[in-house]
Amino acid sequence: LPALAGPSKGGSVYVQFGAFETADTVPGVKTMVDSLQKADAPLSTLSAVGYLSADMFIAALKKTGKNLTVANFQKAASKLQYNVKNTAGPTSFPKDRVQPGVCGTLVTANGTGYDVTVPYFCGEAVKAKS
Repeated sequence: LPALAGPSKGGSVYVQFGAFETADTVPGVKTMVDSLQKADAPLSTLSAVGYLSADMFIAALKKTGKNLTVANFQKAASKLQYNVKNTAGPTSFPKDRVQPGVCGTLVTANGTGYDVTVPYFCGEAVKAKS
């Protein structure tokens, strides 16, 4: 959030999507930002999560096809790998219902906004020790 950029100047945060600051160079982020602005939604983590969740839902609907039933939707969603280059994913089900996403962007507060410290990347999930 821009309001936190001043008080958290120099602090970094990892966001699990392509940062809004990359909209000029990343088509998927530009589409998300344009859509959120058209809806008069704030550019926030919650808005990004809502937008990307809806986009993934639409992708599953398209994969289901014209014969939409609960069973057909669940079958299509279970085989869906959602990925928007340098923006979100890859996410697949059911695996990613029980493990965290491993892709994101590191941004650092500069006092008035955020700078991309590490561009969108994907790592590997590690099992936490009990």
